[in-house]
Amino acid sequence: MLIRKSRRSYPLLNIASLFINRPETCEVRIEPDTAAGGMSFHQCRLCGYVSMSRRGAEGHLAAAHIDEYFAKEESPVEAPSGNFMCVARCGLSGILLGPPNHHSFQEKIRDVHRSRYSHMPIDEYRRHIEMVRDPALIEAWKQEYVKQTRYRLRESSGAPSAGPMKRAEAEAWIAANVADTQIAEVRKAALRADVARTLDDRPLLRSVEEAWNREVKFPRSLLVALRGALVHRYHMHIFRAGKGGYFVCSIRPVPLEPQHAVEAIRDVLTYLRDNPGSTREKMLAALRPGVSEGDPAAKEVLGHLAWLIERGHIIEFFDGTLSVPLGRSEESSPAGSAVPPSGEDAAAKSAQA
Repeated sequence: MLIRKSRRSYPLLNIASLFINRPETCEVRIEPDTAAGGMSFHQCRLCGYVSMSRRGAEGHLAAAHIDEYFAKEESPVEAPSGNFMCVARCGLSGILLGPPNHHSFQEKIRDVHRSRYSHMPIDEYRRHIEMVRDPALIEAWKQEYVKQTRYRLRESSGAPSAGPMKRAEAEAWIAANVADTQIAEVRKAALRADVARTLDDRPLLRSVEEAWNREVKFPRSLLVALRGALVHRYHMHIFRAGKGGYFVCSIRPVPLEPQHAVEAIRDVLTYLRDNPGSTREKMLAALRPGVSEGDPAAKEVLGHLAWLIERGHIIEFFDGTLSVPLGRSEESSPAGSAVPPSGEDAAAKSAQA
């Protein structure tokens, strides 16, 4: 972990932002409102996807995980013949469904509905179908039609070998042989945020998006979870600097009064107490004027500084600024407050824990 390796202190809010920017690292928990009574959800055990209906969960299982049980094969067939004046197109996905006067039209509608929009009543889905009179699209559909996709059970599925299946047959096999073991009925569900933001049930998706947008504005829930995990699982220390900003460090801040230290260390402590937010360069220029960092006198000061940082008597912030710890921390035992690293508060001489 970078925090432990660098021994620097990082803003807790910045760490939370890293998680917000990577939804796959965040967990969303879904549970019904108390007024919902005995409401339950149907959750995919393979990826955590949640649906309000068993049918929706089965549709997801077939659409998202069919490749785990079946291998796809392209099977050429004869080009469709007939007089086609228009072609139907799914207004939601852009998929060409075929001419309404072709025998495959209704089956294609059912396939697309089952694989992508099973959460939606089929009559509602039909309202999203548009008829397009475009010779180029009709020709494109013909080219797609001659390459029929068939599904063959993988050996890893553990099922007896079977011949190639149509999409509907493969989905029926999953519903009959996989759904009972891979779909769980639950009262509460936990799933990755990136999966939660792809849910098909509109009420669930709306609730997830509202909660996510609140966290993007200010990650209150994430901060609470992070503080607990960083302190109790990773044994980090959290302290406040300035006007309420929290920082995380692998070293517990421990105040050391300058008068209790030897002269060389006392000089470093006194300077940083009087000049919070200074950098190593500024400190060296003040304590050893005209001396370069490679000079033995400078190395001696930097050696004392390294010892003080390692012991927690000096805090080195993420931007290289230095400060002395004051007061007590909130999550860890003694000593967690500090003068802030930079900005308007950098001139402050104390901070509240």
